Amino acid sequence: MIMNIKLASRNFSIPNRLHQDIIKRMEKIIRVIPWKDSDYPLLDIIVRKKRKKSLDHIEKRLISEYEINPPAGGHKSVDNPVYYDGTIKLIMPKRPLIVSLLGKTPEEAFVLGFDHLEREIGRYKGTHLKSHSEYFDHDTIRRD
Repeated sequence: MIMNIKLASRNFSIPNRLHQDIIKRMEKIIRVIPWKDSDYPLLDIIVRKKRKKSLDHIEKRLISEYEINPPAGGHKSVDNPVYYDGTIKLIMPKRPLIVSLLGKTPEEAFVLGFDHLEREIGRYKGTHLKSHSEYFDHDTIRRD
């Protein structure tokens, strides 16, 4: 099965090794998804390199407590103010799955993002959608 992938990065270039890792992860996901339609799945990945000097604007799950220096000017500073964030959007037949990326390195961001995407696919496969109902005409259901 073929997957259409759009990969965009801002303020940095994605290394070839990471690009190959992304393709391997997507091949693994393709084997798991139940749809074998040639139009699906479509994958959009957007990653941005950002720079913050204060913990006031960075999510707590990104920085551990031991990496925080004592405050010098009133704000808690970060050892490495560069972080990577973005989104992975996997367009499936019924609804798109959207997860966020966040990490200190592009590799960490992609690993955490794809792990979250695999959990979302597990939930998606178990979801009952109205269009899957066996009863197309609900007036035929007996009500006692």
